[in-house]
Amino acid sequence: MPPLWKFILLCLLFAACTRPSIPPLSPGEAPFHREIIGRLKAREAAVRTLSGMARVVINNLKIRFVGTEVIHLEAPDRLHLEIHDPLGGLQMLLVAKKEKGALLFPAKSSVRVFSPQKKNLYHFLGVNLTVSELIRLLAGMPPLPLLTPEKIRSERDGSAIILSFLKKGRVCQRIRMNGSGDLLRWDRLDGGGTVEESLLFGDFREVKGMRLPFRIRLEVAGETLLSLRYQSILLNRPLDPGLFQVPPVLPGGGER
Repeated sequence: MPPLWKFILLCLLFAACTRPSIPPLSPGEAPFHREIIGRLKAREAAVRTLSGMARVVINNLKIRFVGTEVIHLEAPDRLHLEIHDPLGGLQMLLVAKKEKGALLFPAKSSVRVFSPQKKNLYHFLGVNLTVSELIRLLAGMPPLPLLTPEKIRSERDGSAIILSFLKKGRVCQRIRMNGSGDLLRWDRLDGGGTVEESLLFGDFREVKGMRLPFRIRLEVAGETLLSLRYQSILLNRPLDPGLFQVPPVLPGGGER
């Protein structure tokens, strides 16, 4: 191989192995990013408990379901979720508390235990999330990464703010907020910059001095897998600890 071609090949290999350079923050960006991070953290901390009723549509390869969800959650890791069919019959009950979780199926008189830290709810709820991530979704917050000003880039689109979160020099997540600070959209991107997963939030209403989305949609590869529309929300009210009591395992129950 001629020396020139060897040199070109080495340059190409070096470029392929080098991480994309991250431009430094401008003097005004770091304070702005800290302000946005403060808003997001305050919004997350403000939701301690939530109770609500929502119409849900699940549509994926495993489940096609239209019904009602009764939701009780206590951040960050306690969840009581009832799934009712259109006639009001209880189809499934999910109870999770810290490291323990159980799925109850009244029609089959069966209980299935699972680990809330694992992403194993797809077959039952149509979402590939941990319980803590599901709680965040139900409270109108996406599963954001660790928030540091240096790993965020921002841009404006009219009155909207777009934040890009960097990992190893590449955008791994992106959110879009309106001028009021409402979080409208969250995207997870692959290494090539293609959107893999999205959460869309809409129909914001005031609940105890806080604006919450009453409409939440989950999309994967452009397909809507989960659509949830709240009919009512009660915020930060004391919840009965018994709601999160994980039942004993029946014979035949097992962990997924």
